[in-house]
Amino acid sequence: MAPQNSLIVPFLDATPPVETPESDYVGTLLRDQTASHVLQTVIKHAPPYVFHHAWRTYFVGKLAKLAVHPVANFIVTEAIGRLDKEGLETALNEVGMKLGKAIGGSNDSHEIRWPVLTDEKTKVGVVLCVRS
Repeated sequence: MAPQNSLIVPFLDATPPVETPESDYVGTLLRDQTASHVLQTVIKHAPPYVFHHAWRTYFVGKLAKLAVHPVANFIVTEAIGRLDKEGLETALNEVGMKLGKAIGGSNDSHEIRWPVLTDEKTKVGVVLCVRS
């Protein structure tokens, strides 16, 4: 059986997962150019309780840094697309409060594109453009 800190454990059991510590392996998947595609697919197709477990463990509190990361931002976009209205508002607040710290003294501009579900059939995008 997989180690208890694996993201795969929730798929092996029908009951919602017990909160597990963050896995370095999954953290690497977030930032690896090739392996990130696997995690993006898991996020896209995971059952709701698995997605919410992954969201709390790997995204909450880290969104500002992940959103401007050249690889992780694609996974963040996929995850944001699964959030409900309340979750999206929380995510936008988190990024708004922390984004300046995440990009530090850089002179670069950063554009973050997130899909937003406006109703059950229509998705539009939110674009945050930040210049530090």
